[in-house]
Amino acid sequence: ESDNVALSLGLMAIKGIVVVGVVILSAKKIFPYILYQIAKTKSQELMILSTVGICFAVAYGTSSLGLSLGLGAFLAGLIISESEYSHQATSNILPFRELFISFFFVSIGILFDGSFMLNQLHWVLLLTVGTFILKGSIAAFAARILGFPLRTALMAGISLFQVGEFSLLLSKTGLDFGLLNEELYQFFLSVSILSMAITPFAIRYLDRIAFTIMSFRVIRKMNRPFDRLNPASRHEQVQDLDKLDDHLIIIGFGLNGKNLARAARHAQILYEIIEMNAETVKMEKENGEPIHYGDATSPHVLHTVHAERARVAVVAISDPSATKRIVSSLRSMSKSLFVIVRTRFVNEMEDIYKLGANAVIPEEFETSVEIFTRVLHKYLIPGNEIRRFAQGIRDDNYEMLRGFPARTTFSEPLENTIPDLNIISVKVEKGRSEIVGKSLNESQIRQKYDVNVLAIKRGMDTITELNGQTIISCEDILYLAGHPKKLQRVCEHISLESMEKE
Repeated sequence: ESDNVALSLGLMAIKGIVVVGVVILSAKKIFPYILYQIAKTKSQELMILSTVGICFAVAYGTSSLGLSLGLGAFLAGLIISESEYSHQATSNILPFRELFISFFFVSIGILFDGSFMLNQLHWVLLLTVGTFILKGSIAAFAARILGFPLRTALMAGISLFQVGEFSLLLSKTGLDFGLLNEELYQFFLSVSILSMAITPFAIRYLDRIAFTIMSFRVIRKMNRPFDRLNPASRHEQVQDLDKLDDHLIIIGFGLNGKNLARAARHAQILYEIIEMNAETVKMEKENGEPIHYGDATSPHVLHTVHAERARVAVVAISDPSATKRIVSSLRSMSKSLFVIVRTRFVNEMEDIYKLGANAVIPEEFETSVEIFTRVLHKYLIPGNEIRRFAQGIRDDNYEMLRGFPARTTFSEPLENTIPDLNIISVKVEKGRSEIVGKSLNESQIRQKYDVNVLAIKRGMDTITELNGQTIISCEDILYLAGHPKKLQRVCEHISLESMEKE
């Protein structure tokens, strides 16, 4: 009989090793490839079905090998969590999680005997405190071994001290196989439920409890060996995570998103990116970008990039309905977050503003602003006047361009800004001009033609600092300013070419 037990244990160990090997291979190679191909289709329905299908398939596979369904579900979760699509998968199955957790805890409540807990309350409290100390210490110890600071390790231990849901599955299996009697099982249920009930309050005062524990001298003494063992790289990683406060979130990594990321990187602004194109995510992650695959309409995906702690979020996608849902989610997460939205059409602006956006930039009108800005520059309108005018149009939500009376105007009419003035460029030709090889004083351009030489372009260089001794050479291009008729006259004497308006 002992030989049969040893054989059974050996076979179970072999099965366990095989399962662990398959899980590692699946998590690293197989399922990331499958999820990548699914993500490329951009189908939310297919992603949901695939995620649920993977969970059930792994659970069934472990069950067929003689292991529990609960272990299979746990391993399936590990496989999916190791992929870069885990955040999106989690957001897809969150509605199912709430439903299944309800069934789970209702079933646990049916098994729980409240009168037993009240009769054995002193033992239940003692065992709960023991669980807090033992499991919390193990979790904190593991965090310190991994190199996290003492405060972070203590916070991890306090957050994880309760008896987990998977333990409840194991205890039920133990009861079914006679490894636990009914009394021990009720003790286990009582401690589990009480520790879970205490956990929310412990997390609420997490910092205060952690600092209180750190104030004990014995804790500081126990921590000293870890300070010498902890690698510096882990501390740098923790510091980087702390720096995510006040960061920038870029939603959509098209042309606008890439340019924004480039500017943020140049300005040394921390940023996180959310993108739904799986190929873009894979390529940019290889380039070192902090990019995450996911649908930003999901609050869970926004939480993964700490949207509630960001300073600015920029929504630069082309889907109007998705844009509105994203803005609504961002605003519900943070009232202080500055939300900038890029949209294609101006008729979408009003709805987006109502949802909580701080700034909406319509592409069609920004193109118009850029065009008339360049036109006005060519008409020599002062640069500060142009900038004020353009900013006034934006501040008025583009009312002038939409056909409504605008409050923004120039300080004086355009036609009266610089009357009867034009600027041309004239090429000095050999044999045609009387000024080749002469200085500006000798050529007497200003005296003869009543025009001013603003600059001279010679080859690839532009000479802007002119004086009376500046020599005019053949093939030079002169930039002249004056009355149009006088410019026409000087053009005819200096060059055969037509005037080029600047």
